[in-house]
Amino acid sequence: MLLYDFVDIGIEFGMATSLDELSVNARSIFDQVSQADALIVGSPVYKGAYSGHFKHFFDLLSPECLIHKPVCLVANGGGSKHALVVEHSLRPLFGFFSAATTPTAVYACEADFLNGEPVDEALISRIDRAVYELRTVCDLTAVSKMVV
Repeated sequence: MLLYDFVDIGIEFGMATSLDELSVNARSIFDQVSQADALIVGSPVYKGAYSGHFKHFFDLLSPECLIHKPVCLVANGGGSKHALVVEHSLRPLFGFFSAATTPTAVYACEADFLNGEPVDEALISRIDRAVYELRTVCDLTAVSKMVV
């Protein structure tokens, strides 16, 4: 399993209008996402939606690379008032790509954690259910490349 954050892509990412404008390292991250067997994608919530960098990342990907790809949607924000962002922003985006999103998405806020660990029972239950659904969509024993 691989884990990436936008800082891993580099500073040129924000100004790139195509993958050709990215460094070799940044391009390899896009290639790994495109070739992954499954994805867990997440974004912090800003003003009721995913971040601009999150959207820009998927704007640079070929839409065909996500067709039928299993995807688990996650988001976090300052409070519970943004919890529907996964249904009203993330799910439609991945619907455009024809990705196979899990039925259960995960939203968490600061109050759900203690020392960086989830403590809210409802959150823990949603995480467990989302993981189970992702495993059901793609037998993880057969998945060779997963990107988070």
